[in-house]
Amino acid sequence: MNVTRPAARGLSAALLAAAVAAACSEPITSTPQRTRNMTAPAMSRVGIPTTDEHVFVLKGEQIPANFTARVAARGGEIVSAQFDIGVVVTRGLSDVEAASLAGTDSVARDYIGRWVPTPDEMRASTAVLPTAIDATSAQPPFAAAFLPLQWNMREIHAPEAWARRSGNLKVKVAILDSGLDPDHLDQNGIIDVASSVAFVPSVTGPPAWADDNLHGTFVGGIVTSNNFGTAGVAPDVTLIAVKVLGANGVGPIGAVIDGIVYATKARAQVINMSLGLYLKKDTPAAGILLSAMTRAVNYAKRHGVLVVSAAGNENKDLEHDKGYVELPCEAGVQICVSATAPGDTRTTYSNYGRNAIDVAAPGGDGPPSVTNWILGPCSSHVADPAFAGCKNRVTYILAAGTSASAPHVSGLGAYLDAQFGGHLDASLLIPIIERTADDIGPRGPDPYFGNGRINVAKALAVGSFEWDKNRGNIRQ
Repeated sequence: MNVTRPAARGLSAALLAAAVAAACSEPITSTPQRTRNMTAPAMSRVGIPTTDEHVFVLKGEQIPANFTARVAARGGEIVSAQFDIGVVVTRGLSDVEAASLAGTDSVARDYIGRWVPTPDEMRASTAVLPTAIDATSAQPPFAAAFLPLQWNMREIHAPEAWARRSGNLKVKVAILDSGLDPDHLDQNGIIDVASSVAFVPSVTGPPAWADDNLHGTFVGGIVTSNNFGTAGVAPDVTLIAVKVLGANGVGPIGAVIDGIVYATKARAQVINMSLGLYLKKDTPAAGILLSAMTRAVNYAKRHGVLVVSAAGNENKDLEHDKGYVELPCEAGVQICVSATAPGDTRTTYSNYGRNAIDVAAPGGDGPPSVTNWILGPCSSHVADPAFAGCKNRVTYILAAGTSASAPHVSGLGAYLDAQFGGHLDASLLIPIIERTADDIGPRGPDPYFGNGRINVAKALAVGSFEWDKNRGNIRQ
């Protein structure tokens, strides 16, 4: 996400002060909360090898029964084992030991990187809701105090849908990110606490999945909200926190893979990954790690789960840049989302490419202001003391980036699925979302907007027709 620090102003100045950048998985010997403790400093978005973790991609997606013993015999341990996709993450093996153990299977040292901006890189002012507010129950989106400032919701035609259709609490969106905030006024009560989990524990919890970075809270608030401050795309759906990044936005690829499988088994209907990491294609490890993530994404798709990823903010041509692969955007069957600026124009930062971009959604661009960027809640658990003001649980921030674009699409997917009790399969959700997008670029699919900028009202209207025509195409 893009970041800057505007001059601070009070809430009476229409929030111009707010600104900021931006059955479960089956571990053999450990629980998700203790598998990884990321204390590494912030680093580049280009992935680098971890110190002692390896990702095994096993042929036939089968994990041998004696695999744990074979790892232990070489002085290592299992971090996680995903039996349904044949992917295992180990710790404590050398490259030679890992290669010997793999035999004819594939193995690569896991890569770690900064998937999102860190709070240390964010310079921001904040603004809070009025203190006199009745927070006894969630409100309809039209009641959100800052809705007049949410140009993004108007641009995707969400208000037209809100006027006619509600959501469904049974529909769940897993936010694979830095966590969520169960205490923020606009997230309290809409998180499935029992299903939420941490693969990289919070340093400011409990809970272990509390958002100590603030990125995940912002992203989740775009999907859905209690609608006191900002409105979310999908009314009355539920969030699941799947914390795969630490307070500095850093995490290994293995944690993201584990998170995808976990969210699928937790019966999420949608998985949102406002994440991005580059891998150099000229290394064998890149192909192996891409294969492992592709298995995870396709596993979710086979189980009817809609996977949505951010395209990334480097203004890269993902179609013709042969040097790098962007994860998770380029892995498996999913929707990869580019960003639009106000007025349905291109942004200066969004990645693009016909092979990668499926649809576009608002991400914001230009000088930081409520007319250019996206509003969302700030986590009260953020670790950076520069954001101590967020601890009041009623603070909001402003951001720009494809991290904001992806949850608009995830919200649409959840809202559409909610019309049918959460029974629509991803194989039906994807074409509806793509086909109902507004073609705002060159005629037909293009490298910058894919099939177009999403249209919530149009998608829900077409979805009702498709449901009548394809009643057999539902999640079992």
